[in-house]
Amino acid sequence: MLLMGGASVFRRLATLLMATLLLVAAMGLSLHPPRAVVPAWSGRPARCAAPRASEETLEFDLDPSELDDTPTFCVNVVLRVKAERRDEFLEVIRNNQLGTLRDEALALVYVWGEDVDTPNTFHFHEQYLGRAGFEAHQKTPHFARWEEFAATDPFTAPPEVTFFNEDEGLYSLGMDETIPMADD
Repeated sequence: MLLMGGASVFRRLATLLMATLLLVAAMGLSLHPPRAVVPAWSGRPARCAAPRASEETLEFDLDPSELDDTPTFCVNVVLRVKAERRDEFLEVIRNNQLGTLRDEALALVYVWGEDVDTPNTFHFHEQYLGRAGFEAHQKTPHFARWEEFAATDPFTAPPEVTFFNEDEGLYSLGMDETIPMADD
């Protein structure tokens, strides 16, 4: 269908999507859970960010100026949960996500979901402002509750955990505000 109408069909779809988003915003609803704010002092683009209700009360253990050149520290995790532990897992992990995004100033992204082909297999992607952000995450009450749950043998296989620093890619080229789109 996009081939037979090309740009006009795309523009109509984009207009419909924008109208829907404006309606949702006007109703005071959100399509996404709250996300951590990338502090203005960081010099980083605010990817996946939305304001927190308690932003003015956030405290940092680090001097914000020390974080300007700090790479985004990323964690990818795959968890295979026993079927009989699924409900408890979902409760604990939702609490961990909520606490992370609501309470941790250095947490940038915390997303997860269930594998589309393998039930009870969950994939996670988390981003923190530097390794210090991840280490601070590991000291929180919501993470302690996660650790308690994880110690009760809820998995069918060992967790797969990968750590890496995000490559700044386009952001290092000054393209964080607008990424050029290809023509129709």
